Parts: sequence; structure tokens; C-alpha cells
Amino acid sequence: MNDAYKPVACAFYDQLEHLAMKKQIIHIEYTDHNGEHSFPTIIKDLITRDKEEFLVTTNNIEIRLDKITSINGLDPEYYC
Repeated sequence: MNDAYKPVACAFYDQLEHLAMKKQIIHIEYTDHNGEHSFPTIIKDLITRDKEEFLVTTNNIEIRLDKITSINGLDPEYYC
């Protein structure tokens, strides 16, 4: 299985930065090797590690950006 990082659209990244600055509660949905996850959170930071981008929640969960399936009910493709 190929799990290479797929860069997200700049418009989606910009929206994540905006939400992080506002410190507002968002509803995030994503998929990882443990399945699908969905919960409310606040974005603490956006980081890059080993050429992959991650969203860090206030409870220190790191979510790879290309694994996000929805923010506040909107698909990341919406921001393209």
C-alpha cells in the first residue's frame, strides 16, 4: 500500500491557517491506519516534518493534512 504524502491545495492550507489563528472550535474528520475519526477540536498549530504537513490539535493529536476528509462538514476539495 502506497501511503506517500499528497500535498494539499494551497487554498485548503490557507483556510486551516485562518482557523488556527481564530482559535475557534472546528469539527474535523480524518482517516488513518486505525480507521475513521471525528471530533470537535481547536487547531493548535500546523507543522511540517519529513516533507509532510500536519495539523496539531490542542490535545496534541497530529493529523496528516492529506488524511483530512472534512473540516466543519466541508470536503478539502471545496477549498480548491
